Amino acid sequence: GNMLLQRTVAHPLREILKDLGNDLEVGQDVHKRRLTDPRISTVDFSNASDSNLLSVVVSQFPGNVSSLLKRYRDPMVLVNEDYVLPHKLSSMGCGFTFEVMTLLLLSVARVLDPSATVYGDDVIIDSSVARQFTKVMGDIMWKVNDKKTFIDSPFRESCGAFYHREYGYITCFDFHWCENINDAMIAVNKLKIISDSNIP
Repeated sequence: GNMLLQRTVAHPLREILKDLGNDLEVGQDVHKRRLTDPRISTVDFSNASDSNLLSVVVSQFPGNVSSLLKRYRDPMVLVNEDYVLPHKLSSMGCGFTFEVMTLLLLSVARVLDPSATVYGDDVIIDSSVARQFTKVMGDIMWKVNDKKTFIDSPFRESCGAFYHREYGYITCFDFHWCENINDAMIAVNKLKIISDSNIP
């Protein structure tokens, strides 16, 4: 029941994002296409949903929206035998976390770059303001994921797509030590996809 109530808040937020030209239904594809633009940088955050502080959201969102977010979030969590009051708005798994996170990041990014786009915690922003954007986000407790953030770089990554200025799109996967036959089959399939790609 709580998830359904959370989604009643998320749906209008999705419509607002769509009206702002940041449609989450096609956001991943938009980000993959935007990687080819040499003027952009890609920014990603570590533990993004945990960084979305309730106090920041309440101060930045209209009162009628933040009151619904506060009403439908989980106000406490049970850790061992103790109840803890979290400072974050909500975790992933909450019905509105993704939309709220996207909207908060987009609102900050658009102040600096009116063409910025955001999908979850994946941000594409003009390189000339990317460092300023990361500093502002750091000021409100968001931690940049340096392994997945590429500012003024020939290489860019967003929404699982990889692009290098000299090579174009790159097929790329994480590889982990194979513990069983299923792991081995997954690794071989990844290698096959890479070998069939058009990048030498």
